Amino acid sequence: MSTLNLMGLYSSLRPQKTLNLIMSSFLQQEKLSKKSLSAFLKTCLNLTLLIAMSAYLSIRIIFFEIRFPIAEEVFALIQVLFAATIVGIFIFGFLLFIEWIDKHMKSKQIAQSKLRASKLAAIAILSGIIILNSCGMPNVGVKKDMSSGLTTTYTGITMESAALIMNDQEIHHNNIPLGQSFLVVNENVKGLVEKDGKVSIGCSLLISDENGNKVLNEADLFKGNDLYNKNDVKLLRCTVNTGQPMEKEKKYDVVVRFWDKFGAGKIENKVAIRMVD
Repeated sequence: MSTLNLMGLYSSLRPQKTLNLIMSSFLQQEKLSKKSLSAFLKTCLNLTLLIAMSAYLSIRIIFFEIRFPIAEEVFALIQVLFAATIVGIFIFGFLLFIEWIDKHMKSKQIAQSKLRASKLAAIAILSGIIILNSCGMPNVGVKKDMSSGLTTTYTGITMESAALIMNDQEIHHNNIPLGQSFLVVNENVKGLVEKDGKVSIGCSLLISDENGNKVLNEADLFKGNDLYNKNDVKLLRCTVNTGQPMEKEKKYDVVVRFWDKFGAGKIENKVAIRMVD
């Protein structure tokens, strides 16, 4: 969404008119017209969509170095907009419910009725979140180790933490001695699709230089050995070997990708390493 569109969306909110509309709905006993209801619904939707888009754009700016395929980017954006629309409808329904209570309940019962309405609204919102999750909206997230620069994105499956391991110790830098090996490790992985007590996992490894030239490109390191007992998969790890044609004092991008062969989940680890003597 362009900056111009965001500005147009913000201007359509018209904060003063929104405030007047809400105050009129709560403080007056007049029934809202269909035109007012339509404007009020539009205001609720615009507000939640603006907040959702602001949050989405903020995350993409913070993690600007992460590149997703266009199809995944579009799908994630659709999910954000869908969730924001549902939340906007819930807010609209909740405020209308309060309005209905103000209109039809006796004055001495209003306070108690509003309390019950608030509880019902909380239950409705929680139910909406559960419904969204049950509709198959996948877990999506990004984690970054600021010390090593390791960035991990996951979709559909989750992980508790990710780390670089060298000589059986976690390292908090990206300097790798030429010829040395290290591990990219994802711990406490959850959400893999199970079939007959088994899970199946793929792992690819891509190493490229500063000019984007591929130094190593392994499509599936687990090929032929990708079926595991579900209880045995507590972590996912990939060994990265360095050496020729890599050179000292050069930087290389390392991308490790794990994916669920029985499902759509995946985890991608990306780190820029520097070869040292």
